[in-house]
Parts: sequence; structure tokens; C-alpha cells
Amino acid sequence: MRSPTHASEFRFKTLDVLLDIGYDEIAIDFLPSYDIHGELTYHLGTVATLAAEYKKKRGKVAKKVWRDEQERFWENRLKHGLACRNARKLEAAKEEARRQAILERFSEERIETMKENLKKLGWEKEVERYFKKVTYEIHTYSYKARPLTDHEWAGILPKFTSLMKIERKNLRIEEIEGQFKDRINKWLKPAFTAFILSRPPNEINPNIRDIALMDDWRTLLCTEPFDKDLTESTVEAASAKIPQFAETFRRDRIDLLLDVVRKSKTYSGQEVAEDVLQLASTLFRCGDSTCGDVYTYPHVLAHTCNFLYIARPSIQVAPRDAEQLPPPEVPLVHRHEGSPIIRLYSEDEKYILKALEKAGVWVGLDPHIVFDDTAHEHMLSLLDALGWSHSTTVEEMEERQPYVECLCECYDDPKKPRSRKIFRWKKAMYESKAHAKMEGNRPWFSKLGEHELQKSEQYEEVRHRSGHHQCPWCHNHFNIYMYDSHPRLRDHVSSCCGIQKPCPPEVHEHVKKITVLADEEPWLHYEESVALDGEQAKACQTCRKTAAGEADLDTNGGSESDSE
Repeated sequence: MRSPTHASEFRFKTLDVLLDIGYDEIAIDFLPSYDIHGELTYHLGTVATLAAEYKKKRGKVAKKVWRDEQERFWENRLKHGLACRNARKLEAAKEEARRQAILERFSEERIETMKENLKKLGWEKEVERYFKKVTYEIHTYSYKARPLTDHEWAGILPKFTSLMKIERKNLRIEEIEGQFKDRINKWLKPAFTAFILSRPPNEINPNIRDIALMDDWRTLLCTEPFDKDLTESTVEAASAKIPQFAETFRRDRIDLLLDVVRKSKTYSGQEVAEDVLQLASTLFRCGDSTCGDVYTYPHVLAHTCNFLYIARPSIQVAPRDAEQLPPPEVPLVHRHEGSPIIRLYSEDEKYILKALEKAGVWVGLDPHIVFDDTAHEHMLSLLDALGWSHSTTVEEMEERQPYVECLCECYDDPKKPRSRKIFRWKKAMYESKAHAKMEGNRPWFSKLGEHELQKSEQYEEVRHRSGHHQCPWCHNHFNIYMYDSHPRLRDHVSSCCGIQKPCPPEVHEHVKKITVLADEEPWLHYEESVALDGEQAKACQTCRKTAAGEADLDTNGGSESDSE
């Protein structure tokens, strides 16, 4: 089927028009058709000639013989035409391939000539680095089917000279970055690892970037010449100050969290001590539009929304004694409104940030973290239903994992028939909401009977335990778990945080004990009410993991049988 030119369109007619003229379809349907404006047409002259021949035939046999001959003729003619066109295309493709081969050969020769000329001028390292890339200049000046002449080279030399200067600068930057990384890997990471292993596994500590920006470590990393190695005495002196820095760091975070508590309706105008944070009734909620999860202490301080992951922080560089600070350097990409500002005292300190760029950057608690007065009120009612003291701590709740029957309006779905709801304590707090009306003396929760307790124990056995743990070395939650559905913190600290392979037993044991930093809250959405009336308790339908599967996988530390 072909498409004739506009000038010859008047010589082509559709089948309906040809039939109206009086031509027999038997003399037409075997002819090649042509698409004109979406309609199948036939060449009028050819149709007229064949129709005249067809009329001259007498008898059915003669007409059939003529038609069979015409069908074979036109079929062979179309095949022949197609073969001719394919042959021309093949020849054109061969010619293009020969042209490209010649062009590639000259291009390679021109690139080699450029490289040799630049190396003679002293740009050896820069040439090796630059010509590994595919750039506009390389394509423009090399992709020509002729040798590179001296006259042409003289014209493009200034351009390549400026490019080599840029490469020399980049090579120097990469060299310095490598020196900083080597120094951090050799001295800082082992010192910080020793500190982490000396602390309780669920304690909130600064990450490695925070430690690197301590005054003592800034001095060691940035001011000591790289042609001399650091001494063990200076490293030990700087390492000895990490615990004090970590305690100050922890106190600052706790003070921020206590400020959040003081702003609440529950504790407004009261003196609030650190002991309040340990209570099970001290609950926080993230007000971020994409989150909304409920948190307890200390996990609330490790919450993902408190850190900057994809976006980059702003940087402010000025001497320590500067009277006036310059405007912060805002990143051109991955901007974040209100992103934190990292204070640096010299340009060299930027290399610390580059070497530790995957470490989480603290954003703060304001305004997304708030004290949840509603959940607090519900927790007190839940403790009353269990007959437990209001001074019950989070640690006790995590250890005992109580289940209760939820009776108040928070747990009723108006779109579904009312049914009994039996939730784990944290799921009950996650679902709690401010009541639309007073409920009088109606209890909000009730203690479970023997049958319900048995069902809740069955559900607890198959309930999903999050394997998503924030790394205590780098506080990087996002990059560990974005692309890995079965993450293992042990593998992360080995590949990212400088822990040598095979993973030392003490590190393996430490990460296996981390529970508070597990990012459990997002999974509360998928927890279900304990099934009653003979139904089987269900595990999380999203991940479909059983307790046995969790034990085999051991997403936190890896199974004991895993090969390193």
C-alpha cells in the first residue's frame, strides 16, 4: 500500500467510486491499493485497462484463467518491487556503515593526536581524566573525516588549554578529598566505633559527622599536614573528648524535647523534668503531612523527619572570630525550605562534609514534633483499664506489650458495622483521636479476658517487627532502606560506615541489640485488630512475615549462619 503524491491524486479513485462508474470488482480487488487521506484507492488508468481486457474474455473458464494470471503477475510484481527497495536500503546502509567506519577511524586518530599534543604541553594526568568522558568539545573537534592539521590544532588549542586547567583543578580537589577520606577512615571511624560500642545500644548519640566537626577533630583533620601522619597521642586526646561532647549533644536534644512537652496543654505552666520523658503516657506525634505517626522517647529523637536526607544543608564559612557572618551558601540542587545551616571555620572543612555526605543532618523538632495530648489522655485510661500505675514507663510497656479492647469512638469506622477492636497498646495510641462529644462515664478501654488474651498472644507471635533501624554511626535511615526491602544494619555499617569486613563480632552483637532506633511507627498503620471467634490471627499483610521468618532473616544483624 503506497501513498501517491498530491499531484497525481486525481488519477486515483476509491473502490466505491470505481463501482459507481461501472467497473467490475473482480478486475480490481487484486490490484495494489494506495492510501490517500486515510482511504484506500486504486489507479484509475490501470483499472480501466484491466477492465477492458476482462470484458474481452468470453466464458467463465477464460475469465478465471485471466484473473489467475493477473493475480500471479501483480503478486510477483509487488514482491519484485519490495526486493528492489530492500536492496536499495541495504546498499544505503552499507554505504552509511562504510562512511561511519571512516569517520570513526579519523575521529580516533584526531583524538590520539589531541592527546599527544596536550601531553607534550604537560597535561598528562588531565588528558587521561578528561578524555574518559564524552563531552561536547571532544565530539565537535574529533568527529570529522580528515586528519587533524597543525593549523586546525592551533585554532582549538586555547579551548583545550582552558579545559585542561579545569581538569587540573578537579584533580586537585579529588586528591584532597581522598586524603580527607583516608584520614577519616584510618583515625576517626575506629575511634568513633570504639565509642559507639562502649555505649548502650539504644542510646541517642551524635553521628560521625557531628564528631568530625568537634573542635579537636576539625583541627586534626584539617590543619595537620597530609605529608605527615597523625600521632596516636593526638588522636587519643581528641577521642577522649567524644563522651563529653556526646553527653552535651544528648542534653541539647532532651532540652528540645522537654520544650515540646512544656508547650502542651497537659503540662502547660508546670515544671517538667527528664523523668517525664520515660513515662508511657508521654507520647509525641509527627505533624508532617506525609507522616502523622506516634512516637515515644527516645525513639522520637531518631525519627526520620528530624533529619535531612535527600536535600542538602546550607553552609556558612567564616573564621571562628569573625564579627559578621557571610550569607550561607545555599545548595543549587536538592534545596529544602528552612534547611539547617552547618557552620564551618575554613574552606577545607567542606571536605569533611563531602567525605561524610551520607550522614543524616539534624533539622530539629520544630514545628513537626508535638506532644500528643489526646494520646496522653487515652494512655492514662488504658493504664487504668489494665490496673497499672500512671508512672509506668515506656520500657515496661515495650517489654510486656499489653493488648486491650478499645471501646471509645476513636476505633469505630462509620462505614463499617461496629465490631470489637483489640489492639496492642501502641496501635491503640496510634488510632486515638480527640472525641467529638462527651461520652459520660463510658470506659475507653477494657482488660482482656482469658480467651482474648490467648488470641492476642497468637497475634503477637506473628506481628511484624520492623527491621528498619537508624544507623548509630551515620544516622542515615533514608539511604539504607530506599532500595532494599530486606535491609541489614550490619551490612550497612560494613559498606558505608567504615567497619571492616568481615564484620567484627562485637559490632555484630551491638547492632543486634538495637531496638529503640527501629522505625516501627510507620508499620502501625498495618497492624490489625486481634481476630476473635475462631479466626486465625493475621500477620501484617503488607510484608507477610511470620515470627519464624523474622528469626531466619534477622534483618537487624543478619543470621548467624550468613557468610561474611
